[in-house]
Amino acid sequence: GQDVAQLKDDKQFRIKGYDTGAGALYLGANVKEQYTSDKRVRQALSWAVDRERIVKQVLGGYGQASAAPWPKSSPAYSDANATRYQHDPDKARALLTEAGHDSLSLPLAHASVPRVTAIAQIIQYDLKQIGITTELQPYDSATMQKKLIAQQMPALWTMGHGFAQVHPSTLAVSAYPFNEAKNTSQFSSPAYTEAVRAAWVRDDAEGPEALAAYQRISDQLLDEAFIIDLAVEAQVEVATAKVHGADLNKFGYLILDDAYLV
Repeated sequence: GQDVAQLKDDKQFRIKGYDTGAGALYLGANVKEQYTSDKRVRQALSWAVDRERIVKQVLGGYGQASAAPWPKSSPAYSDANATRYQHDPDKARALLTEAGHDSLSLPLAHASVPRVTAIAQIIQYDLKQIGITTELQPYDSATMQKKLIAQQMPALWTMGHGFAQVHPSTLAVSAYPFNEAKNTSQFSSPAYTEAVRAAWVRDDAEGPEALAAYQRISDQLLDEAFIIDLAVEAQVEVATAKVHGADLNKFGYLILDDAYLV
C-alpha cells in the first residue's frame, strides 16, 4: 500500500482496486496462557488497537480497518461485523478492570520484517495506553510459520492470514489460525465447531440460511476474540496508463486474456 500510494497522483499509472481483498492482518491470542485465557482480556485487546492508524501508516491507506476477517466481496461481510470493535481505550480499560487487572505484561511475537515490525510497534503503543506492557519478540518469517503450525506462539502474536476471500466456511477449516479442529490459539468450543460445520455443509452460497450460518461464525470470532482481525488489505492492480483489460482473480493472479495496449 505504501508503494502504491506513491503512484496515485502520477498520470502515467492507473490504479484499480478489487473488493476481494489481499488477505488480512491480525493479532492472535493464546487462550492457554494465564491472562489471555480470559475472554474479557482478549476483548480489551480488540478495543485497544487503533485499526485506522494501521491502515493509514502501514498500508498507505490501501485497506479497510476491520474487526472481522471478511473482505467486501464475501457474503459473510457486513459493516456491523467490520466495526464491531473500534478504537476505544476506555472500554478496553473497563474490561481489564472487570477481569481484575490494572496492568499486565505480555510477550508479543512478530516476524522481523519492516512492515510487520511496524504493526507490532503500533499494537505495543496502543496496549500501553490501557496498561498492558508488551515485550516484542522478533523471529524470522520461517520460524514464525513453524511456531504458528506447532501451536508454540506466546500469549500474543501478529501476522497476516488469507482464505477469507473464498467460501466463508473455508477460513475456519483451512486457515490454521481459525481452524475449528486445531488452531494456533488452542481455542475450541462446541458453539464454534457447530457454527463452522453448519456453514461447511451448506450447498447454497448466499441464501438467507447460508447468510445466517456465516453470521454465527462471525459472532463466535468476534465474541471469543482469539483471533483479533485488524485490517483487510486492499487488492490493487497497478499498471501503466497504456495497459487496458488486465484483471486479477480472487487469489491475486494476473489475468491477461483481454489485455491490450493503447
